[in-house]
Amino acid sequence: MDKINYLINKFKNSLADENKIFVVKNNGNNLDDVVLALANEFKKHGNSKILYVNSDAGNSKPGEITKLTDNLFVGAIDRFADYSRANEYSREDWQAIIDNAVKVM
Repeated sequence: MDKINYLINKFKNSLADENKIFVVKNNGNNLDDVVLALANEFKKHGNSKILYVNSDAGNSKPGEITKLTDNLFVGAIDRFADYSRANEYSREDWQAIIDNAVKVM
């Protein structure tokens, strides 16, 4: 039980940290409502941010970051690796997302 309480407290502290970025992605690109609800809940507990990475980001170029709210950002990527082949990810696009997130956030 001590370990669980430790992890809960660590997570709560992360929510309050304005420098903390939580990355959310899903190969189905179907978490729009979920990340918006998460961002609203996170805002109640601090200034951490959510970066929702999407491979179906409309006109956005891979690596581009778009600010939706004070704590919710969308990053574009060309494709996600299949879950069974996670090591075949788009390395250059992920690096561009990281680099741009650091600049924008």
